[in-house]
Amino acid sequence: MLKMMKAAFANHATLSRKGYIVDKHLRLKYVYGPFLLTVILFSSCAVPKHLARETRRIGGHFSMQVSIADNANLNQPIAVDLVLVKDKDLLKQFSQLPATAWFDKRDQLMRDHAAKVELVSWEWVPGEVVPEVELKINPSIDGAVIFARYSTPGDHRAVLSSFGPSQLSLDKEDFSYQPRKG
Repeated sequence: MLKMMKAAFANHATLSRKGYIVDKHLRLKYVYGPFLLTVILFSSCAVPKHLARETRRIGGHFSMQVSIADNANLNQPIAVDLVLVKDKDLLKQFSQLPATAWFDKRDQLMRDHAAKVELVSWEWVPGEVVPEVELKINPSIDGAVIFARYSTPGDHRAVLSSFGPSQLSLDKEDFSYQPRKG
């Protein structure tokens, strides 16, 4: 009987070790088919541009040289905040704040947006020699704003569009921030 079954199913089916009849076409369709489909789908490296979501993040390595004039902030200590933002709308909002508003509302803003904001703060005195600032920036960061607490009127802020080597110069009545080479 077993030989007759094997002969009858020789072209289309086989018997498994446990005696079950296994159809070769079903095996191709339901076992090998999904496997081959998966291999084909995941072997494709390119994603069409219209399917890719464009996200511009600026995370990475950040280094900043700091120079502080002897008469910086009219010879008073300067608080400096680097505000790292994970939300473009919030970044736009922060980039319009003057430094006085930031420092006055900082604690509340940090509580309100704790999941979307990271903060690095320093306070330096005029003439201080500061070692180069080195930070590793979270890749989910969309942008950053530097605020400096000067006693003179002005916005005293700079919006960072990228990270990398940079120079922060704290002067008598304001500061400047610019990328530097190397």
